[in-house]
Amino acid sequence: MSAIFEDATLTDLLVQQDQATIYAAFLQIAATLGLPVTSWQTGDPTRSTFYIEAQTLEILEDVVVGFIQSGFLDYVGIPNPDGTANPWLAVVAKQQFGVDVPAAQFASTTETLVNGGSQFFEIASGDPTSATPLSPSDYTRAPAAFPLESANSMRPPRSAGVL
Repeated sequence: MSAIFEDATLTDLLVQQDQATIYAAFLQIAATLGLPVTSWQTGDPTRSTFYIEAQTLEILEDVVVGFIQSGFLDYVGIPNPDGTANPWLAVVAKQQFGVDVPAAQFASTTETLVNGGSQFFEIASGDPTSATPLSPSDYTRAPAAFPLESANSMRPPRSAGVL
């Protein structure tokens, strides 16, 4: 095995290249071959071909990296570089375990707010906000204001972000 891969992890090897990096590599290879890359103007056929090929390879990189990750359960759940969910997780769940991954849903709970004082509080839309240490979601009240009068309690509906 080559020394370059001795301490490499799968994460180290699965680096998705973007269009700019691929295009720069094309130009570097062309310069190494002695092509006059610094004199190419916008619209030059070779430069344009490199640019289009780099765009195409960036799209292919997304598919290839996701496909390779899908073969390793530890890596299949890693989000895409743009933050979107990796679609391969659902494919692996179905193919390997026969499980259909359910769509994300909003959580909801009922909280009791008690005003034990003598003041009148107007709770604005979106207030109050609370969080729980068991979940990364912040819970916010449904988008409608409500009054909380003195010596009364109220249970406003609340919902969380996608689980």
